[in-house]
Amino acid sequence: MRRTLIILSTLGLLVSLSLTLSCKKELLVSPSEFDSPQRAMTGDASLENRISHAMDLEALSDEELEILKVEGLEVGQSSKLSDYIAAMTGRGEVQASVNVLMERAWLNLGDEVKVVDLLELTMGQLKWSACAEITTRLVERRMDPAVFLIRGLCLRRSGDAVAAMENLEASFAREPLPREVVEAIKSLVDERSGGNQQLPSDEKRFRVLRDALGRRGPLHRLFVKHLTERSDPGWTTGTLEWFGISQDDQVRVILSRARSYRHCHALAQSQSGKDLSGKATLIWFVDGLGRVVRAEVQESDWGGHEQSDWLNACLLDQVGRLRFPLPMYGRDAPARHRVSFQGN
Repeated sequence: MRRTLIILSTLGLLVSLSLTLSCKKELLVSPSEFDSPQRAMTGDASLENRISHAMDLEALSDEELEILKVEGLEVGQSSKLSDYIAAMTGRGEVQASVNVLMERAWLNLGDEVKVVDLLELTMGQLKWSACAEITTRLVERRMDPAVFLIRGLCLRRSGDAVAAMENLEASFAREPLPREVVEAIKSLVDERSGGNQQLPSDEKRFRVLRDALGRRGPLHRLFVKHLTERSDPGWTTGTLEWFGISQDDQVRVILSRARSYRHCHALAQSQSGKDLSGKATLIWFVDGLGRVVRAEVQESDWGGHEQSDWLNACLLDQVGRLRFPLPMYGRDAPARHRVSFQGN
């Protein structure tokens, strides 16, 4: 009798454990966005509109793009031209975008704003050699001190230090500037000589240049903006909108799939039946149309858990489904996200 009771008790325990595990599995209900190719909502109406706009531009056909270009080149249609340039740049057709803006600028060399639109794209895309070539052609037609400044910056960023200084001196000869301003320009051009995007310069020298050059016109403002990677909120340069992803935008988009990241962890832990604790850092780029590209796990430490690789792959899959607004200048923008989980 006692043996029967022990057996029954053991069976009862097994049934109880089975029901508990069954309940746990039932609780692992996927979030609605987990298996969906559609993006999760961020909860920010303005951000949602910008993401939708990027997706609309991605969906344009070649015929629709051509119509957009024609309409964008009409007077007063700068928003359509912005869309065309953004869509083409996002597709990797940067040179086609430059060609359109170059033809437009060459037909309107007296219109400084149209010249700025052309130079801003080449500088924003870090095409320093192309910028140097364009400004070389420009100074043959208009001996503008600001064009010499921009040409000097582009030459220095493309590796020609001697020619860069010659152009700066040519600008100072045509438009004398206070000694403090000249020294700030020369030192910044020399210090920030790499071809890649630079970090913002120190605030003090930016203020010196802003106060001295900010009121002189769009080309001067463009020079200061790309030399320092800073801009005054009240400045206008060209007619095109160059968009951008703020840090807050990035965080909101990444966290829109927070439930799915947690679900990846829950699934990995459920599949092994063992607690899974640790962390991982994922990095990727946002391309010119707001899509995630080149995503990878930079580092991870899941304590040697047997589901580590599966969890990393699941997290990468979820990150790959994110959609962002258009990055600045259509230039690939770096992004990262660090996750950490504790076992049950």
